[in-house]
Amino acid sequence: MSRRNGPAALSKFTVNALLAAAVLGIGPALFPGLPSPTAFAQTEIDPTLKSNVEDFWHFAKMGRYDAAVAKGQAVIDAGAEPLAVLGAFEAVTQSSARKDDLDVWMVRFGSTNELKGVTEQLSKIIADGRFARRSDPAFITANIERLITNQIGYRNGVENLRNSGELAVPVLLDYLRSPGKSEYRGGYSQAN
Repeated sequence: MSRRNGPAALSKFTVNALLAAAVLGIGPALFPGLPSPTAFAQTEIDPTLKSNVEDFWHFAKMGRYDAAVAKGQAVIDAGAEPLAVLGAFEAVTQSSARKDDLDVWMVRFGSTNELKGVTEQLSKIIADGRFARRSDPAFITANIERLITNQIGYRNGVENLRNSGELAVPVLLDYLRSPGKSEYRGGYSQAN
């Protein structure tokens, strides 16, 4: 199955509207309240936050639930931005030593009576972080670039761009306008 006739393909109307906006140069006029890309900053992971997440993860996996609850509560009490908490959890779970699936393990931790309360609170913060990340231009750009990698990259990129919604449109327009990025235009103009 090619990306242009796959189940996640953009509609012909959407593609034509984006192309028309790009050609007419009206993209920014359609979204006047959208913050500029420089308004978004990459969130650095606080070493204390990362250490608490690392300890929570370690103790929870080892069955030391009392210590895991204390470290999880320390993450919650720190009051860090959800995007920073998400970044810390992703850094810990995707380290070269671990390669754990964050969502799978959080479900496991949440099914343990001793960890249920703190895991629910942490899961909500992580979900809030994912919601906040959807507006990050670097995240949007990375997902646009995934569209031409392979079927899985295309499917995941489209899903993430849908989650970004109207926030992805200005970046998509830039890709459609750029003469050096013609590979992003070819298949989409043929979509049904």
